[in-house]
Amino acid sequence: MPLVNRLSNGRFWLVRRISSYRGASDLDAVYTARYFALRQKKASSSAAVVADCLTGQFAPSTVVDVGCGTGAYLREMERLGVSAHGYEGSTHALASAVVSPDKIELQDLREPLVAPKSHDLVVCLEVAEHLPAESANQLVDSLVTLGDRVVFSAAAPGQGGWDHVNERPAEYWIALFEEHGYELRVEATARLRSRLDHAGASWWLGRNLLVLERVFRAPDNTVALHVPSESPADSHPSRLVSISG
Repeated sequence: MPLVNRLSNGRFWLVRRISSYRGASDLDAVYTARYFALRQKKASSSAAVVADCLTGQFAPSTVVDVGCGTGAYLREMERLGVSAHGYEGSTHALASAVVSPDKIELQDLREPLVAPKSHDLVVCLEVAEHLPAESANQLVDSLVTLGDRVVFSAAAPGQGGWDHVNERPAEYWIALFEEHGYELRVEATARLRSRLDHAGASWWLGRNLLVLERVFRAPDNTVALHVPSESPADSHPSRLVSISG
């Protein structure tokens, strides 16, 4: 981890301890109104690109964004006629939301979701690295309760960023999803990364993004059914990989 990241994380650790001592939310102490104001400028420009790419490839009717911040992706999804809902842990994000407040549910992602609803597409982009390692499995467990297709990205080791406490390689996340019966869709991932790169999305999405889908298996452990794919070729079992690293 870069030195600047270690120093920054040490500062955030102290902020969390102080807020806990005062009985305040540690998430609000780290993810402040200023943090979201700075992010909003960048998020607004890239959100439209991401929403166009996601709807162009998957054509979902409903989308849920986990760790949605102020709701930039939700707004762009609604612009495209998609019903969108989000989960976010900071009250500062909700106070600055760019969508109707009822579109975002306040949720500490370190904890289980309450009565989650199923969606056509589950999105969680550059959120996981902000949660401690001991919450990684809980996050994945929450994501898979929300739908059979997940578009996921998380900061890779050395990427650096605000309160990045759990930067991991893609294999780490793929293995957690595999434990829940999901597999990486190789061609769908490559196609979506290419779409995003060509459309000018943030570079880290082109490097980190993964498309993972639930696989239903027969009693003999053969693949019985895949989530309907946007491409017949991509749904063939030979197109899938299992990385156990």
